[in-house]
Parts: sequence; C-alpha cells; structure tokens
Amino acid sequence: MEIKINIVKSIFEMKEAEIEKTKIALANKAQRDKILAIIENKQDQELSEKSIEELRKIYDELAQD
Repeated sequence: MEIKINIVKSIFEMKEAEIEKTKIALANKAQRDKILAIIENKQDQELSEKSIEELRKIYDELAQD
C-alpha cells in the first residue's frame, strides 16, 4: 500500500512541477509579447517624427525592392 501511495505522490509532484513550468513559460511569453508591442510602438513613434522628405526617401527606397 505504501508503494502505491509513494507512486501516486511522485506522479502528483511531477504534475505539479509541469504545471509550474507551464505557468512560468506562459508568463514569460506574455512579457515578451508586451515588450515586442512596446518596441513596435516606439518604432512607429520614431517613424512618425520624421520629416515628410525623410519619409518619402524611405518610401522610395522600399518601393525599389
């Protein structure tokens, strides 16, 4: 009986560890996604601060590709 209890206990502990690892991975992904969104906003802000001439030059360069 004690062997069965130890097996169940071991399985439970492994599942708990897997759940915790998944929680950490999800939290890390959420943080990375948030950082990427901030980077995109800053890039958009930086682009919007450029002059019309600079924007046209960038546009023309991209259109040539």
